[in-house]
Amino acid sequence: MHAPSKGFTLVEVMVTVVVAGIIAAIALPSLSSWYDRARADSEIRKIQDVLKFARNQAFSYGAIVEVCPNNNSDCGTDWSKGILVRFQNSKEILKVIDSFNKNDALKVGSNNIAFRSDGLADAATTFVYCPNNKSSGSKSLSLSSTGLIKTADDDLSCQ
Repeated sequence: MHAPSKGFTLVEVMVTVVVAGIIAAIALPSLSSWYDRARADSEIRKIQDVLKFARNQAFSYGAIVEVCPNNNSDCGTDWSKGILVRFQNSKEILKVIDSFNKNDALKVGSNNIAFRSDGLADAATTFVYCPNNKSSGSKSLSLSSTGLIKTADDDLSCQ
């Protein structure tokens, strides 16, 4: 008498591997776009937190606090290199945000943002963060001259 074997045949294993491969091939592109959207969402939240921090510091210390692109602990022109928060008159650095993903783009309406001691911003501007430098999946943030910081439209262009 022959006892039934326990396990899988080679054909069953091969069919399972092929089906798993097909499912993975279908799922990977959507996972990549999901990762891009999650990164954009995380980075725009980081920018929002920096702006709130700068506004609060200006109000708390009764001083003008500026937010600008980081260029080796000084204000520059390329926002993708990071963000610098400092007191305007003393140049004392309050916070530094490191550079963003090198494949992504960040478009900002102005080169320098200043918050006055009453919490008002010197000008309204918009931040648009584009993962992989593409409009699809981009996130944006608007800053009004009253100092209101809020998320804005998605899928805007960084060009």
